[in-house]
Amino acid sequence: FTWQAVTGNGLSPMPYLVHGETHIGRPDSNSTHDDTVTLTIPAGSVIKFNVNQFDRTNYKSRLTASGILNLQASAGHEIVFTSYYDNAYGGSTAAEAVTPLVQDWGDVLVRNRLSVFDYTIFRYGNKALHLQNNESDSTYTFNQSISHSLFEYKEYGVYLDIYNNGDIMPLMANDTFTGNSYGLGTYARNTLNETEANKATGMSIPTIRQTVFASSTQFPIYLNGTATLEFLEATTTFHDNVHRGIGLGGYFGGDSASIQMKFPRIAGD
Repeated sequence: FTWQAVTGNGLSPMPYLVHGETHIGRPDSNSTHDDTVTLTIPAGSVIKFNVNQFDRTNYKSRLTASGILNLQASAGHEIVFTSYYDNAYGGSTAAEAVTPLVQDWGDVLVRNRLSVFDYTIFRYGNKALHLQNNESDSTYTFNQSISHSLFEYKEYGVYLDIYNNGDIMPLMANDTFTGNSYGLGTYARNTLNETEANKATGMSIPTIRQTVFASSTQFPIYLNGTATLEFLEATTTFHDNVHRGIGLGGYFGGDSASIQMKFPRIAGD
C-alpha cells in the first residue's frame, strides 16, 4: 500500500502524523522480517510523530516495520521523519508555537533488510533510524544502504541493534550527523549467561564512507554492543564533538565467521 501525497486547495502536500505505535507487517514485539507487506512512501513526503506535550519523557510515537519500507526519495525530494512540533518541514501541524526537542518521538524501527534509506532526513527522535536484526538465521544479514541522509537533533542518529544471530552490515555513505547526542550507536542483547544455543552471535559491521560526524553532545560513535569499525574509511570526518573519542560499552559476544572486532586509529578534531 502507498501513502499518497495529499494536497488541498493548491497547497503543498500535507504531512502524515504517526500517533502512538504504528506497525507495518507483523505487530509482535520481537517479530522477524515480513516480506508480504510493503509500504511505499512517495518522494518529498513528510512524516511527523505525535508528541504528548504533557509527558514528553514516557510517551513516544514510533513506526515499526517488519514489512518493507519502499522510500521513493531522491536528491531534492527527500523524505522527512520529524517531530509534530517541527515547523521547518510540512509547516505548522500543531497550530501552536512549541519548540521541538531531542527525543520528541521514538524511532523508525526496521526489521527488514529490503528497506533502504537513501535521501532521508531524521530530526528530533530518540533512536531515530533503528535497525534491529531479530533473525536466528545467521545468513539473514541486514546490508541495506543508508546514504545521502541527514540526522540531526536526536539521541541517536542511527542505531544498530543485534538481538539474535544475524549481522547488520549497512553501507553508510555521504551522510551527515550533526547536533545529536550520539551519531551512530550499536547494541547487542546480553546473552553472556545463556546456553550456547540461545546466545546472540550477530555483529554490527557498518561500512562508513564520506560521512560527517559533527557537534555531538556525547560521542560521535558509541559502540554499546558487539560491533567493529574495521570498515570505517578515512574519507569520514569528525569535528566539533564535545567528547573527542569513540565510546565503548555493553556486551561484545558476536561470532561472525569472517569479520573480527577491530578498532582502527581515527583522526578527528
